[in-house]
Amino acid sequence: MTLSANDQVDASLGQLRVDPVWAWEPFVPTPNDPWDLRKVGHLFRRAAFAGSWPQLQQALEEGPEKTVSRLTTPPPKLAQFHQQFDPLLREAARGQGQGGIRAWWLRRMVESPFPLEEKLTLFWHGHFAISADRLRDPTLFVDYLLQLRESCLSSWQNVLATVCGHPALLLSAGSPQHRKAQPSLKWARIFAAQVGLAPDGLPATELQEIARAWTGWFVVNNRLRFIASEHDPRPKKILGRQGDFGIPELVAVISAHPASQEFVVRKLFRYFISEEHPPSGELLSPLVDCLAQGESLLGVVRVILRSNIFYSTLAYRSRVKSPVESVVGLARMLGQIVPTARLGEDLVDLGQDLCNPPTFDGWPEGRAWINHLSFLRRKQVLRQLAVSSALDPWAVAQKHGYGSINKLPDFLSQLIYQGDLPSTTMGTLQQKWNSLSASRPFQPADGAKVFLAELVQQPEFELA
Repeated sequence: MTLSANDQVDASLGQLRVDPVWAWEPFVPTPNDPWDLRKVGHLFRRAAFAGSWPQLQQALEEGPEKTVSRLTTPPPKLAQFHQQFDPLLREAARGQGQGGIRAWWLRRMVESPFPLEEKLTLFWHGHFAISADRLRDPTLFVDYLLQLRESCLSSWQNVLATVCGHPALLLSAGSPQHRKAQPSLKWARIFAAQVGLAPDGLPATELQEIARAWTGWFVVNNRLRFIASEHDPRPKKILGRQGDFGIPELVAVISAHPASQEFVVRKLFRYFISEEHPPSGELLSPLVDCLAQGESLLGVVRVILRSNIFYSTLAYRSRVKSPVESVVGLARMLGQIVPTARLGEDLVDLGQDLCNPPTFDGWPEGRAWINHLSFLRRKQVLRQLAVSSALDPWAVAQKHGYGSINKLPDFLSQLIYQGDLPSTTMGTLQQKWNSLSASRPFQPADGAKVFLAELVQQPEFELA
């Protein structure tokens, strides 16, 4: 996991400057930089929440190219999975409200045969930050989520068109009416920020033009309706283009603009590679070019997951997991189903209410997830999950040929950390296991839960 000789951080700009050619070339294992369990675990944490033992071993055997292809290709059974879960989510919204939505979405993340799709749905939901509280209709919120999931890996234009074409966007922003006589400059500022055209980067006259493009759109009885008489038909000039822009034309112009495309790519870099090192524009330019040439977001993610920079020391364990990533990852590692109703409430307590991002900027990122109080609470939630009746690490170890007292500590540490725990930490945990297993009476299944709880209490578990 080495970087090229040209790597440097530009102190004056605070930006990472890496040779773009090297950065985005596919990673090719070498004797000095092999494809090993650490890299496999890294890939699964970023692209799939986490990997089970069979998934890690299969990937270790197949190599990076084949594994990335498998993780980024919708499996044949995905349509059947959606046919099963979509009605369950809608029914939960009708009967259980937000609690049911949280529970079934978490269940979906844990069980999905295509977890990358769930990660990108979560990514875009955090970006557009639609709030179920502000919609006041759980079924409308679920309809929005399902449409977002359908488009989350398509083009940037399609994602933006999906969100702009749903009443949830305007209702959540408190802007359901756009009259010709009163173009909303406030809404134009919010919208410009969400599409990568920060208000400070646009003159007031251009923001006014964006506001005029939205005129005629109303939310009536929770449906988006266009009223032609309320639309301002006069020509509008936006980002160097001129015409009688409505929302479809506005979406097309914005999604094709380099500033908006770089904005999206920068967010993907932060999500998949590093929160600590802002990339230079030069480093991002090949990915921006991909979008400009019509590549889908899935295609851009494939480039990222195959790249040298993704498998470098720069990216490795350089992101703090969100609470959702943390608990879903643990369940997917063990390959077991966990009760998600209580878990959804625990995540609210940890600051990640799946139905209600806290602001228009979404949830916090990076180190903002970790402070003294939240870290203790995260550890408590993970311990409760580890020792719950839902998870059975002893059965998992036995299933994969590690069903002895002596083998279990190494198996679980490899499954969760792929050898990354410091030797002193592992030595302390081994001593605890020796003491525990020597006690009488000793039940291996119960002891395995206690040891799992100790493993997930380590600070390293919070790093993706």
